[in-house]
Amino acid sequence: MKEKVIVSILNLLKVKSIVTFVTLYVFVYLVRTQQIEAATTTAILMLVFKELFDKNKTVKEDNNDGRN
Repeated sequence: MKEKVIVSILNLLKVKSIVTFVTLYVFVYLVRTQQIEAATTTAILMLVFKELFDKNKTVKEDNNDGRN
Protein backbone atom coordinates (compact mmCIF):
# COMPACT_ATOMS: atom_id res chain seq x y z
CA MET A 1 0.00 0.00 0.00
CA LYS A 2 2.79 2.40 0.91
CA GLU A 3 4.59 1.71 -2.38
CA LYS A 4 1.43 2.46 -4.36
CA VAL A 5 1.14 5.86 -2.70
CA ILE A 6 4.79 6.66 -3.44
CA VAL A 7 4.42 5.57 -7.08
CA SER A 8 1.28 7.67 -7.44
CA ILE A 9 3.02 10.75 -6.06
CA LEU A 10 6.00 10.22 -8.35
CA ASN A 11 3.70 9.90 -11.36
CA LEU A 12 2.16 13.26 -10.48
CA LEU A 13 5.56 14.94 -10.51
CA LYS A 14 6.42 14.87 -14.16
CA VAL A 15 9.43 16.69 -15.56
CA LYS A 16 7.26 19.43 -17.08
CA SER A 17 5.68 20.13 -13.69
CA ILE A 18 9.02 20.30 -11.91
CA VAL A 19 10.47 22.63 -14.53
CA THR A 20 7.39 24.85 -14.38
CA PHE A 21 7.53 25.15 -10.59
CA VAL A 22 11.27 25.84 -10.56
CA THR A 23 10.86 28.50 -13.24
CA LEU A 24 8.02 30.09 -11.31
CA TYR A 25 10.11 30.11 -8.14
CA VAL A 26 13.06 31.75 -9.93
CA PHE A 27 10.89 34.51 -11.36
CA VAL A 28 9.21 35.16 -8.00
CA TYR A 29 12.63 35.33 -6.35
CA LEU A 30 13.88 37.80 -8.96
CA VAL A 31 10.83 40.03 -8.47
CA ARG A 32 11.11 39.89 -4.67
CA THR A 33 14.77 40.93 -4.81
CA GLN A 34 13.81 43.65 -7.33
CA GLN A 35 16.18 42.39 -10.00
CA ILE A 36 13.39 42.44 -12.60
CA GLU A 37 10.03 44.21 -12.77
CA ALA A 38 6.81 42.45 -11.89
CA ALA A 39 5.24 43.39 -15.24
CA THR A 40 8.08 41.70 -17.12
CA THR A 41 7.70 38.54 -15.06
CA THR A 42 3.95 38.48 -15.58
CA ALA A 43 4.33 38.78 -19.34
CA ILE A 44 6.95 36.01 -19.48
CA LEU A 45 4.89 33.65 -17.32
CA MET A 46 1.78 34.30 -19.41
CA LEU A 47 3.67 33.40 -22.57
CA VAL A 48 5.12 30.24 -21.02
CA PHE A 49 1.77 28.99 -19.74
CA LYS A 50 0.06 29.87 -23.02
CA GLU A 51 2.67 27.83 -24.89
CA LEU A 52 2.24 24.87 -22.53
CA PHE A 53 -1.55 24.84 -22.80
CA ASP A 54 -1.55 25.40 -26.57
CA LYS A 55 0.76 22.41 -27.06
CA ASN A 56 -1.55 20.21 -24.96
CA LYS A 57 -4.53 21.36 -27.01
CA THR A 58 -2.70 20.65 -30.28
CA VAL A 59 -1.77 17.15 -29.15
CA LYS A 60 -5.40 16.42 -28.22
CA GLU A 61 -6.61 17.72 -31.59
CA ASP A 62 -4.02 15.58 -33.44
CA ASN A 63 -5.13 12.51 -31.50
CA ASN A 64 -8.75 13.23 -32.36
CA ASP A 65 -7.99 12.83 -36.11
CA GLY A 66 -10.69 15.31 -37.08
CA ARG A 67 -13.46 13.37 -35.36
CA ASN A 68 -15.85 15.25 -33.03
